[in-house]
Amino acid sequence: MKTLLLEQNITSDNIILEEEADSTVQNAIKTRSVVRNLMKTNNVVNVVIVTSSFHMKRSRFIFSRLFQCDEFQLHFEAAENNVSDSELQSLLELEEKCIDRLEHHRHRIFEEAVKEQF
Repeated sequence: MKTLLLEQNITSDNIILEEEADSTVQNAIKTRSVVRNLMKTNNVVNVVIVTSSFHMKRSRFIFSRLFQCDEFQLHFEAAENNVSDSELQSLLELEEKCIDRLEHHRHRIFEEAVKEQF
């Protein structure tokens, strides 16, 4: 993803890669923490979340809920899915199952995920 952004003339100091999380929820929590710290020292008002297009719906669902009370704007950009059609179909089915799970258990999942951060 970083290469894609660099090719679009985004400078590396404006790119934050979060690579420690084990899930999209953890990724959103860690990213939010980093961005909030940046807001204290820089004038960060726009955050662009870049992920695979097959993963965009779930990422938007999670990030939008965790960032909903923050003072910056979230934007989403989809990267290409470099997978076969059959693999893409499997990934899309998995994404839908994950979104269903999140919708049914969102309060518990997000509360537990936030607790894990502290």
